[in-house]
Amino acid sequence: MAAASVPWVEKYRPQSIDDVAQQDEVVSALRSTLATGELPNLLFYGPPGTGKTTVALALVQQLFGKDSWRNRVKELNASDERGILAVREQVKTFAQLAIGTNEASKANFRVIILDEADSMTHDAQAALRRIMEEFVSVTRFIIICNYVSKIINPLHSRCSKFRFQPIGLEFQKTRILHIASQENVKMGPGALDKLVELSKGDLRSAVTMLQTAQTFYDTVDAAALCEAACAVPEERIGDLIRRTRVAKSTDDVLKIVRNFLLDGYSGQQILDQLIDILTRDPSVPDLTKARCATLFSQVDERLALGSDEELQLSFLFSALRPMLQGR
Repeated sequence: MAAASVPWVEKYRPQSIDDVAQQDEVVSALRSTLATGELPNLLFYGPPGTGKTTVALALVQQLFGKDSWRNRVKELNASDERGILAVREQVKTFAQLAIGTNEASKANFRVIILDEADSMTHDAQAALRRIMEEFVSVTRFIIICNYVSKIINPLHSRCSKFRFQPIGLEFQKTRILHIASQENVKMGPGALDKLVELSKGDLRSAVTMLQTAQTFYDTVDAAALCEAACAVPEERIGDLIRRTRVAKSTDDVLKIVRNFLLDGYSGQQILDQLIDILTRDPSVPDLTKARCATLFSQVDERLALGSDEELQLSFLFSALRPMLQGR
């Protein structure tokens, strides 16, 4: 792949665990693995964009060598291959393969990396537990997830757990400025703060957003980043809240929501921005904010499960209207 076509998240991905920043405890614990060649089953968990997959890939490359690691490692995205059939056919088949010799490595096992494992069904996780027991002498697992609570307890007990902490704001800014300098990106006033705000601590998202904005705009400013992130402008959300707040009937709310969605905005996308605006509004009582948070969680769950956006947003604003009117 030509250098110009490589996504920046891959181009600037750390190649060794020592290059990974902000995760000192994880890195120091894994150094002994590289020294001895002994690797337990691992469970990496934490927010997105904090380096979980990067550490896993850097670790196996250092264990097996950059030229031959692909022969010893199978990487699966468990959100795509999430059922019990995938575990039995793909994971088990790879786990039971014979191990070739590799003089460059002290490790005498294969590694299976299961990314986004919190998307796996409970039956698939239960099947995985049995495979981890049966092939423990020849295969190790690196399980990666955002929500450790969605991993069943039998897998917890078979893994060494490592929590990845959110990346600090100052480091995010430093890293983004470094990439922007290397790629000759012109950043306008306030662009850096806006980028960190939109990415919500996800450094991978921030780098991708920066590359997208740079592709379409000569100077990357706050407006360009909002376009790249497909974020709804705050003035549009504020207008939406004001109009639904003074609407005289549910039919009026439905028309306002329908016109908003016809502009191409996503219902799921505006929920975080809506709750941020409401929580910052000093005119809204704390009790009302708490009730709004409960309402937002209900709508967010329904949208995540595939419910109709227009129906759910109409319900949201119809329920918000009496709350914000003090009734």
